[in-house]
Amino acid sequence: MKILLINPCGTPFEVLSPPLNLAYLAGYAMKFFNDCDFKILDFERDKMGMERQIEVIIRESPDIVGMTALSANVSGALQLSHAIKRYAPKIKIIMGGVHVTATRPERIENIDCVVYGEGERAFVDLLQMIRRSEPLPYNYSTELLKDIDIIPAWDLIDLSAYKFFAPFKKRRQAVVYWSRGCPFNCVFCSNAVWRFKNPRVRYRTSRNIIEELLLLKNNYNVGEVYVFDDEINTNPEWLKGVVEEIIRNNLKIYWKCQARASASLISYDLLLKMREAGCWQIAWGIESGSNRVLSGIRKRLKIEEVLHALRLSKKAGIVNQGLFMLGNIWLENGTVEGETLSEAEETIEFAKRLRDEGLLDYIQFNVATPFPGSEMYEIVQKFGLMKKDIDESLYFDTHSLVFEHPRISSEEMKRLHKKAWREFAFSPSLIIRHIMRIKSLEDIKNLIRSAGVAAKVVLTGHARRIKR
Repeated sequence: MKILLINPCGTPFEVLSPPLNLAYLAGYAMKFFNDCDFKILDFERDKMGMERQIEVIIRESPDIVGMTALSANVSGALQLSHAIKRYAPKIKIIMGGVHVTATRPERIENIDCVVYGEGERAFVDLLQMIRRSEPLPYNYSTELLKDIDIIPAWDLIDLSAYKFFAPFKKRRQAVVYWSRGCPFNCVFCSNAVWRFKNPRVRYRTSRNIIEELLLLKNNYNVGEVYVFDDEINTNPEWLKGVVEEIIRNNLKIYWKCQARASASLISYDLLLKMREAGCWQIAWGIESGSNRVLSGIRKRLKIEEVLHALRLSKKAGIVNQGLFMLGNIWLENGTVEGETLSEAEETIEFAKRLRDEGLLDYIQFNVATPFPGSEMYEIVQKFGLMKKDIDESLYFDTHSLVFEHPRISSEEMKRLHKKAWREFAFSPSLIIRHIMRIKSLEDIKNLIRSAGVAAKVVLTGHARRIKR
């Protein structure tokens, strides 16, 4: 059988990293179907039009198409599946991903099977059904994998075709996952795949992680990885074991990650070990500078903990990035409550304070977005808050307000969003700090690219929107 795994085109946004979920599907399935031909096509990256997508698929002449879809590009996925069935009705189409898991449609026209939840085991089961000429169920799901020691099919990915996330130490990068899941339950989070069956976190073994890092470094010349786990430090003892294994194997590879600032999950000794193992930057999910807002969105974090964590990280020699969100809402006594204008300003001032104290070097300011699978989405749907006149391509944008906020208008949000980026990124003291760190041509390119992202937000309101 010939199997195409497709990331369909459906958004006007620049793609920074490959569809790793498809690489995981292939890496797992190839162990069971080593006589099949697997191929990954990232139409979203190439911004390929529908006619061109169909031309490529017809030329490849697959038996099976596995298609993933985020909420942002599910419209493009549905259009593509319709076109495939029109031109090649015998091709079996299987769709999965976070969006269908969150919305759980029983049947989608032109799709032979919809997979809910984690895809690897389900995809293998469905391929076996097809090989036995059995009819596919309209929808399918399996229990979560207990053993997630899986290495993606990196040979099916062209790493040189992606820009990846700035800033970086090495241009040749890869995104990796060392764990799956998150034990927390924030109102804004759309982590529906993991909540689908079980909220617990599953971890890869140190041996398996080292195996993948060696593969990336030796076979694909990767010098840096972004560990994209929701929170890398949900189990500090496990993380300590991983970094000690990296040190023991003398890997000498740069990496960055996302971590939680909770006092119980972070320590100076752990951060020192991470730094020794090659961790040079941590993105901290700070979200707000108001304890009231943090409590409302169930972040289970206080700004005092943020200060403590960033001070320890900076002391350990790690660069800090702050991830913030403006315009959060939540339910309180059965009614919609939300961040006030003054609390949004407070968040911007908190980010600037962290910068001025030398604790924060980079930021990401997003606007609260109700993704399917999140409690925020349920609130917006229940109270009919979603705007009716917005461009469909911006429905799941994180740079503009797509719902009626109880306390902040759309125009005020635009002003706040641009202000946050402008006042943080273009501070003379921060610019001087970045210039003082320059040691190579790559550092100069990094600074220019990071400044370009901030400038684009200030000028256009968006960091990655592509003109068409």
